[in-house]
Amino acid sequence: MYFNENDTASILAEADRLRESSPSNVEFMVFSGKVYSMFGKREEALKFFDRACELDPSSGLAYYSKAEFYNSVNDSVGYDREVFNALKQNSLDVNTKLSILRGYIQQMYTDSLQRPRIIQLFDTLIVQHPLEHDIHDSYARYLIIARDYAAAAEQEEQTLGLDPADPEGWEMLSSLYLQIDSLDKAEDAIVRSLYYYPDNARQHVVLGSIYTQRKETAKGMEEFRKALSLADKADVELLSSIYTSIGDNMYQQQLSDSSYVYYRKALQYNPGNMLALNNCAYHMAVEGKDLDEALHMIEKVMNEEKDNPTSLDTYAWVLFKRKDYAKAREMIDRTIELTDEADMSADVLEHAGDIYFMDGEPDMAVDFWKRAMKYDPDNELLQRKVRHKTYFFK
Repeated sequence: MYFNENDTASILAEADRLRESSPSNVEFMVFSGKVYSMFGKREEALKFFDRACELDPSSGLAYYSKAEFYNSVNDSVGYDREVFNALKQNSLDVNTKLSILRGYIQQMYTDSLQRPRIIQLFDTLIVQHPLEHDIHDSYARYLIIARDYAAAAEQEEQTLGLDPADPEGWEMLSSLYLQIDSLDKAEDAIVRSLYYYPDNARQHVVLGSIYTQRKETAKGMEEFRKALSLADKADVELLSSIYTSIGDNMYQQQLSDSSYVYYRKALQYNPGNMLALNNCAYHMAVEGKDLDEALHMIEKVMNEEKDNPTSLDTYAWVLFKRKDYAKAREMIDRTIELTDEADMSADVLEHAGDIYFMDGEPDMAVDFWKRAMKYDPDNELLQRKVRHKTYFFK
């Protein structure tokens, strides 16, 4: 009421009366701190928050309110310290702790130096509440943001162990294993998920793609057929994805004409399917077929994904096959620039060598071929290129 009347003096006096009525009440002390802070009386506010923490050192509310105060005055060190103190207290319920932690992450996650601190906070919560599904799930999602996919998969395993009734969680787990190139674990996660959700068409598609990648094409096709039978016929993006995967499978079987049929079918359902456009363009380039159409496809991809290393590599290879060596070199340079060393492949480096050779840089080409051999030492064509220091047509 006093606030509505803009009567600051009476507001503060009423807070003082409340506190005096019960000097040992932590909640009244915290309330006073918030009121005084609201009117810019920082020194008095901090004294009330300190007093609340003294009255009950186990009060999560007191520490978190103090943390909010430090945050409001842009004291990141104090905020960090008091959030940690708040989350250590058993008096706070799990949902409140998670709310605090999510707010903290939102404030701090862009600073990589804070990651050990955030991980320490999650580890503290897990020790306190080892069987809380939401803590493990939040931890997994944070680790995904931090790009620690292996650790994220470990936490998501814990999450699903506590509550397997989570189709999105199963999809996330299988995706995480694929991110770290663990096909066996991805397959196992999908098989387990299909025990609970046998009609999940998306998981059948991913499982089929795993089999295709292993060159188990018959098993892959079986999964794709299941996916087609389960897919919602109105879900054009899913249908497009399935037909793209069938195209990949057909190409793996060296049935290139059939693969192009399925890629085009995928694009009929979803003309913006970047994966279908990229894969179809790349396979056309490899075979030297329909290079005008391949160029049109990959340029459409580049309009949307100009900094995607996979798409850039395809673009470079289409240009190479069209004998536009200067522009191909520009694109392969960009590909290598954007590719982390851990994600580098023999194919990209071999492409770079071929492009540099045809663009009049044979010494640089040999260097790229040598680098490629570190990733694929048994590649006979690469060995010939390095040994004879020249490009060989396959």
